[in-house]
Amino acid sequence: MRQSLDGLDPSSAGSAPQLVALLRELRAASGLSIREVSRRARDRGDWLPTSTLAAVLNRDAVPRAEVVAALVRACGGDEAAVETWLAQCARISAADVADTGQVPRQLPGPPHAFTGRERELHLVDEHLQSPRAVVLAGPAGIGKTALALHWAHRSLDAFPDGQLYVDLRGFSGTDPLAPGPVLHRFLTALGTGPEEIPADGDERAAMFRSLLGHRRVLVVLDNARSPEQLRDLLPGAGGSAALITARTDLFGLTATHGVPHLRLAPLTREESMDLLDAMIGRDRVATDPEAARGLAAACGDLPLALRLAACQTLAHPEQTIGELRDRIAAAPWRTSTSPATRPRACAPASTSPGPASTPPTGTSWTRSACTPRPSSRPPGSRPSPGPPSATPTQPCTASPGSTWPRPPGTAAGASTTSSAPTPASTPSAAPATSARPPWTASTTGTSPRSPGPGRRSSASNPRSSPRPTCPCPPSTAPKPPSPGSTRATAPSAR
Repeated sequence: MRQSLDGLDPSSAGSAPQLVALLRELRAASGLSIREVSRRARDRGDWLPTSTLAAVLNRDAVPRAEVVAALVRACGGDEAAVETWLAQCARISAADVADTGQVPRQLPGPPHAFTGRERELHLVDEHLQSPRAVVLAGPAGIGKTALALHWAHRSLDAFPDGQLYVDLRGFSGTDPLAPGPVLHRFLTALGTGPEEIPADGDERAAMFRSLLGHRRVLVVLDNARSPEQLRDLLPGAGGSAALITARTDLFGLTATHGVPHLRLAPLTREESMDLLDAMIGRDRVATDPEAARGLAAACGDLPLALRLAACQTLAHPEQTIGELRDRIAAAPWRTSTSPATRPRACAPASTSPGPASTPPTGTSWTRSACTPRPSSRPPGSRPSPGPPSATPTQPCTASPGSTWPRPPGTAAGASTTSSAPTPASTPSAAPATSARPPWTASTTGTSPRSPGPGRRSSASNPRSSPRPTCPCPPSTAPKPPSPGSTRATAPSAR
């Protein structure tokens, strides 16, 4: 087997098809079937499924480095032979890129003072082996983009054919970017002329995958909102990979492409302290380490909140860390649910909040805590009391989509819109045995829904269903109808 391996010189291959032909000869000379090569690679600790090996040997693109290395080892090659084959793969890939177009370098700069996340960086390394894509999910301010860019700059050597980057504006307050314009931008960056870019979206996606089929390109898709926004932007077969960041779960990609999700949690307290050391200086943190730990706790250990707090400290050197900690700890955001205390790191895509209902992020609440807002009330004046309807009421915990709270006995779909009740119109407490509010009483003493002769009651009607009751009774009674709208239901004369 060693003689057959030495008889094959990878440097004699001048193109990707010739290199793949040599790999086929290598497998045939070893006398092993594809299944046996896969089993031997697994025994050596390499990842080489039979389906992957069969696909690599049946196309004319340069295989990924890990596939070539696993195949050479399984066929009896040592580490020196592996390095020879990998060097030739890199030379052919570089020549192909030089022939087909320019090398894009679109990554933004690496994040300043990046600390921690060693476990997450290791998981990204594992996830991008197969299926060559991963979603970094979590709420705003958790550090998704910083982690993605840090990993991308750390792995530049693994993607010599370029890096593509786009902010998809999924949660930027504007319309998210559609796949069509993004593909046009990517194809242009890969050297495609404007007249060669197809107008049809499916054809653009096919051309994009074809260009990446023989390249090693990293595609960073930042701030995504939905799986439909991403499917045409994912690389196909080959050595390229996609790194996605999103506030919501994109389980549609998991269902169709097997893309795993990596949920980000807040930093550990030690990582937060390391970030403060890097941002404001170790000496200043050492002057009051307890206050610095309290500042990290007040920021919820969110990287973006800690960075903003550090910027406030640098902008106001006369302000101590303890004073900033107290201002953030007393901020109004603590009366609501913060991103750090939510039970889930990110909400499902189907229930993602819109711009108007997005909860406070690390940016918003930290800025509001660090920057005092001037009062619009004249000095010495007292706030005017609000209307009775402004009194806080008991929140309703009924299931989403229901129209509760509504007056008991009101049918589903009936109009319940009325002005806020006044104290004078609030009815007195009804006896415990009363099942109907006093405003529904008939002027004749009969039920407003009493059936006339020949009519079946709702209790005897098999098609009638019981009406749900609101689990949260309203704190104030609705306004009773006007006298003109109350109509007595008399027995029918028929």
